[in-house]
Amino acid sequence: DRALTATGTQRPDLTGNPKLNSGRGRDQQMAGYFDPSFFVLPPLGSYGNSGRNSIIGPGNYNLDFALFKRLPVRESWQLQYRLEMFNGLNHANLGSPRSNISAARVGQIDTTSGPRIIQMGLRMTF
Repeated sequence: DRALTATGTQRPDLTGNPKLNSGRGRDQQMAGYFDPSFFVLPPLGSYGNSGRNSIIGPGNYNLDFALFKRLPVRESWQLQYRLEMFNGLNHANLGSPRSNISAARVGQIDTTSGPRIIQMGLRMTF
């Protein structure tokens, strides 16, 4: 607690523009999404000057969809075929960058979204 208030709402001091070029490749973004050298600990007894949410992580693209087909078997029986797809475009979404300036690997991204998942099923209702 650098501000000596025990409130837990402190932020670092911002000394420049930490944003890196957004046109960099995915591997480059994972290695360093922002430049942590522009964030420093504030002096003892004061709050930092950086704003809330001053670093926004990479965007997400996702497509989930499902197809259903009902097939009559008897008068009161139906068979339903289901096809469901999660992350249908198989796009790897990057997680949020590490933002604790005192931690190792600050600014790095070490999580991604899961792979494409396709599942099929049959459901009998009677």
